[in-house]
Amino acid sequence: VISVNCARKCGLIQRLDRSYACRAVGMGSADIIGRVHETYIKITDVHLSCAFMVVDHPGIDILIGLDMLRKYKAEISLTGSYSFLRFRTPTGLRREVPLTPPN
Repeated sequence: VISVNCARKCGLIQRLDRSYACRAVGMGSADIIGRVHETYIKITDVHLSCAFMVVDHPGIDILIGLDMLRKYKAEISLTGSYSFLRFRTPTGLRREVPLTPPN
């Protein structure tokens, strides 16, 4: 999920498929503006292919969903004083990105 403001900042609006527009309802609600079918995000020096639903919600910039975490076999560790995101690159290498500075 990416906010419409963040999608604008990243230059993704011109790639938006508006046929996916609808309203998401759950714990709250938000208008889904459309979908970007394929783009890349950069984590460290790795570019990962992903798709985003674009929502009109000022409270977020980007949310990485379980579908993408599963696609790259990601692990998130929030235990102890060192937190990290570990994932597999498209070439199969494992990468670890610190979420907190190491002690």
